[in-house]
Amino acid sequence: MSLAMLNLFSRALDCSSNGVVISDMTLPGQPVFCANPAFTRITGFEPDEAIGRNCAFLQRDDTARAELGELRRAIAAGAAAQVVLRNYRRTARCSSTNGPSRRWPVPRAASATTSAS
Repeated sequence: MSLAMLNLFSRALDCSSNGVVISDMTLPGQPVFCANPAFTRITGFEPDEAIGRNCAFLQRDDTARAELGELRRAIAAGAAAQVVLRNYRRTARCSSTNGPSRRWPVPRAASATTSAS
């Protein structure tokens, strides 16, 4: 892929009105390595507050939910999933009205997988 195409993809991600985070599912803790500006607008967290962390920080202590189990099973299977999660903004206000959380496995070379949401 050319550098021009990579720049186009990066600008498209930055211009999206949907919050997007990309996590590396091959690393322990499945850390976020990319968060777009809409993620900041929706959650109140700056990218540097999310990068290196698992997305679970958005659920705070509210982790005993069936939807999280469904999401974990899909991740383990390398499958896509769409669930409604109760995430919390930086201000501790619930932001579950943002709509469904979607996760898609994005295969990398040599069968490594990255998850995009």
